[in-house]
This record gives sequence, C-alpha cells and structure tokens, in this order.
Amino acid sequence: MKIDRILMEQIWKLYFWKDRGSLPTDILNFLKKSQYWDRDKIEKYQTDQLNRLLHVAYEGSPFYTEHYNNHIIKLNNVNEISALPNITKDIIKNNLERMLVKNIKCRSFEHITSGSTGDPLTVQISTEAQVFRSAGVYRFYDWWDIRPYDRNILIWGRKGTQQQESSVDILKKIKTTIRKNTVGRTFFINVFNLSSALIKEYYDKAVAFKPVYLRGYMSGVVQYAGLLSEAGLDASRLNLRLVVVTAEILFDYQRSYLEKVFACPVANEYGSADAGLFAFDCPHNKMHIFEEAVLLSPLADGRLSVTEYHNTKMPLINYINNDSISISDEACDCGRTLRVINNIHGRIMDYVVASNGQKIVSAFFQYLIKELDDIGLKNCVKKFKVIQRGLIIEFFIVKDKGFSNEVVRYLSKRIKTVLGNEIHIQFHIVDEIEREKSGKLRNFIQETV
Repeated sequence: MKIDRILMEQIWKLYFWKDRGSLPTDILNFLKKSQYWDRDKIEKYQTDQLNRLLHVAYEGSPFYTEHYNNHIIKLNNVNEISALPNITKDIIKNNLERMLVKNIKCRSFEHITSGSTGDPLTVQISTEAQVFRSAGVYRFYDWWDIRPYDRNILIWGRKGTQQQESSVDILKKIKTTIRKNTVGRTFFINVFNLSSALIKEYYDKAVAFKPVYLRGYMSGVVQYAGLLSEAGLDASRLNLRLVVVTAEILFDYQRSYLEKVFACPVANEYGSADAGLFAFDCPHNKMHIFEEAVLLSPLADGRLSVTEYHNTKMPLINYINNDSISISDEACDCGRTLRVINNIHGRIMDYVVASNGQKIVSAFFQYLIKELDDIGLKNCVKKFKVIQRGLIIEFFIVKDKGFSNEVVRYLSKRIKTVLGNEIHIQFHIVDEIEREKSGKLRNFIQETV
C-alpha cells in the first residue's frame, strides 16, 4: 500500500537515514523479486556481494589486511570462503577497533548480543546492513500479510533494579508500566514481570489494545500462554493473526501448543544481533534462509560459520557463532527458491556429554520432559533447568500439579540409559527458575570442571 511505503520512508528519513543509499522499501521491492530467482542467479548475486565485502574489508580494515595476507580474496563461488580463516568472538573482542573499515564514512548502528552465555559482544553495523535487516523483516511479515508496525504485543526482557523496593511498590510500578505500554503500536510485556498475579491485567489490556500479531522470546511466549490457560483466560479473544517466536529453539510440540492456545499460526524467526537475520518461517512451514543478506556455512565439526554481506562498517566474515544447524536444498511449495533450514540444533557449547564422551544435543532434555506426557505423567513439570559439570548433572524442577516421585525415578532412569550409569544426578525442587539477564531462559548449561 502507498501509505505503508510513505510511513516507512518517513520513519527512516527522520530517525536513521543519514547516508545516501537505499531505503528499506527500496530493498523490500528488490527482495520480493529475488526470493523467486533461479539458483544460478541467487548464487551469482551472493558471490558478487561476498567479493565486494572481501575487497572492502581487505582495503579498509587493518585487521583484515593482516588476516588475509597470503590469501586469495577473489572467489569464484561462495563455497570457496572455506579456504579463508575463520574468526571467533574472542578474536573480535581483541580487535574491535582494528576490524572497523576506516575509509568508509557512514552512520553505524551499535548492536549488542544478549550475553545469555555470560559473554556479550558489541558490534558496529553499517547503514546498508541495517537497511537489509529491516527490509528482511518487512518481507517476512509480508509473507503472512502483516505489516511490522501493525499493533502488536512484544514479550521481551528488560531487567530492572528494583531489588531494594518492597513487593507492593514493585507491583504498583509494574501496573503503571502496563497502562503506559498500551500507548503506540506495541504493547510491551516484560518477561521478568510475567506472573499469575498480573496475567488478568495483562490480558484485559491486551484484548482492548486489539493487536494483530504477537512476537517475543520463545520461552516468554510459552510462559504467557501457560499463564493465560491456568487463569482460564481465552487467548483466542486476542484475535491474533500470527505469533512470532525468536531467540530460542522452538520445538514442534511447543509450536502445536502455542497454535492451540492462540488459535493462529506460529512462525519462527532466527538470527543474532551481531551477525544479522538468518532465516524466517514461511506459511508452508519451511524456514527460508535470508540468502540475499547472509551466508550460512555449516562446518565439518558441526559449528556454523556466518557472513553478513552488507556490513561494510565492521565486517564479520567466516564468523563462528557456535550454533549448529542443518540446511536442505529441498524445494518449498511456496515457490520461493531460497534454501531452507531443516533443523536448528542449538549451540555447540550446549551439547550434553555422555560418560563415554559422546556429545548429544541438549534438546534431549526437552524431549525427555515431553515423554512424561506420553507415559501418562501429565502436568508434572512447569519449568526445568539442567546444569552439567563433568559427570554430575543438576536437574532443577518447578513442580506442576501432577508432580510425583515417579517423575524423578523416570527421569533418572532415562538419563542414565542415554548418558551412562556413571552419571550422577542431583534433583532440586525449586519455586522458580531465573531467566538470564537478557530475559532468555536457558534450559541447559554446560559448565567446565
């Protein structure tokens, strides 16, 4: 719609767009065409963009001038990037200034990773990369016939410093925040404030707000849905067209649960603050890679290497982000030719280690909790968290109404069957499991001994 284009362009011109270049709507028009290109055309575009980025980095960044010394940086195809050295978070942190491209003057955007692993990273993003990120989101929502600035509910993390205040004062402040959050196009719900005491007020305000879609941390959205169900509140009255989850792995059973509660489709968004937007679900349940903006290269050891083509301010080329995914060339019924991600396995550092040294994806524990339903132990575990230290596993559980000692016996037996009898398991029944500072909820942490 013409009014949509005018609004988006005015927002960008007023707040962001200080450099010559394309606006998100210009790139959006390009992306609407490129998503249907044949594979040869997509791969040529990628190779051209990669070679341009390599040239910019080598000529303008002191780090890359040295990093690519004795390397050929004119590539025939994107697969040849594997011959170039990788970079890691530690390398970036030790070379923050040297990685910046000195001979390109443009406004940059500062992005800070959530630090859910205890190690946040700050990177500079060029205007061009920021425009592509915005346009990529616009295209994703367009797949679902939604505009990003339609009225929406956002469930995110915003850690407060209210520990010294009384619970009454805190509750008053939260209720004031709920009222204020209904101003504008986004109704913000802080995951740290989600509770049974506040869910009715959140619900009433959200229904009156008339949102079109909901977006948030996967665990936060699941928690919101659970609180609504427990309170007997009909989430379908929100009349949502779409629920978008991000930042954490979405399992099939969680998608089914959310679709049932909210009575609408659930789409997954995958990316990171430092390396860009990676992929989005289409209405045909395929997660398409944002191939016009990022190159995702799974390595032989299971780790993922990421390159964002358009960040000419602080290029991250062959960046190991410690995720693990599998990619398929399977065609999608939607007609888009962008490759798809079959599975997001999680972070390499989040692998469970069996007593024999074998690595198992931490999703094992998610499916283990799901098994409780399958064997008749329903409504037993509200939340859980597992910490592994060598052969010791600490299993923290927030009980649900159906909890019994049989749950502990079953979990213990299954864990030892898969990980080995040498594994020592310590169960802790707790009232709550705290989120990370970012607001994410990590179900598994691997700690070094």
